[in-house]
Amino acid sequence: MEEVGNIHFGRGTGSIHLYRTEEEAQNAKRSNDRRRAEGIEAQYLSLDEIAAMEPNLAPGYIGGTIFPVAL
Repeated sequence: MEEVGNIHFGRGTGSIHLYRTEEEAQNAKRSNDRRRAEGIEAQYLSLDEIAAMEPNLAPGYIGGTIFPVAL
């Protein structure tokens, strides 16, 4: 199992949503706060954190949200 930040990655069924603009990223961060309040695990990741997980990531992204458990 691999660890990035305080998130542990292994075999799973989650997903990552990627963002290209600061506006998208800020909206996602607010949405993540609401999701966590409802018990949904969601964490914003920086570009460096995502690149550590997926080194072949296409250019143009600034960050993303990881949902470790499928919704």
